[in-house]
Amino acid sequence: MARWGVPVISADFEARAAVLVMPWFADTSVEGHQTPRNLENRIASFLGDSSWPIVLELAKVLAILHDWQVVHGNLKSGNVFFDDIERVILSDCALGNMPGVSHVDFTGAYLYQTP
Repeated sequence: MARWGVPVISADFEARAAVLVMPWFADTSVEGHQTPRNLENRIASFLGDSSWPIVLELAKVLAILHDWQVVHGNLKSGNVFFDDIERVILSDCALGNMPGVSHVDFTGAYLYQTP
C-alpha cells in the first residue's frame, strides 16, 4: 500500500516519467456506464459553502506533498478524485506543462495554467 493510503497496482520508476498505477475511482450507472469519481464530474455538489470541506482537504493533501518536496504541477478538477469513503485523492502529479518535461502533448493542463 502506498504511503498516502491508495494501493499501488503497478509502478515503473525506471521509465521516463515515473508511473504509479492506482485504482479506478468511478461510479457505475444502472446502464453500466462508468463516470470518473472526480471533482470535474461532481463540481455541482460543491457549490457555495459546501465547497469549503473540499478546499480544506485539498490544502491538507497539497501540504503533505509539499512536506515531501513534491510539486503537483497539474492541479485541475479532473485530477481530484474521491475514494470509496469520499477522501480526496490527487492524481497526475508533476506531469503537466512544466519546465524540463521532455515532450509537451495536449492535456487539459493548458486550460488551468496561469497566464
